[in-house]
Amino acid sequence: MTAVHIPALKVEQQDGLVFVSQRREGQTATAALHPTHIRFLAEQCGLAPASDPSAAKQIATLALRLRVLHRRIDELGHDLTNCPDLDHALEQALALAEIADAYIADLPDDKPANPGQAP
Repeated sequence: MTAVHIPALKVEQQDGLVFVSQRREGQTATAALHPTHIRFLAEQCGLAPASDPSAAKQIATLALRLRVLHRRIDELGHDLTNCPDLDHALEQALALAEIADAYIADLPDDKPANPGQAP
């Protein structure tokens, strides 16, 4: 159980619920809230962005595709390094690798679930 104290307000977490208590004029009132209710209230009050499960799924899919692209560009660059007659193609592959590096720089460090397969 964790507790946070704000003057006249007590917030505790226990058994998956959040208990908010406030003492006023000798009386204590307590409300038990589920984290889902707190998220809903925060979204309604503009304190947290509205959650969108389909957007999260789309972002995860795009991140996975970008990682696959990044890996394949790296492989192409490695393969082209061993072909001295393809200088221009090598430059292009290296430029693509730099772009892909920039695209994935802020993504969490995850590996694709099925390497070698695009989603």
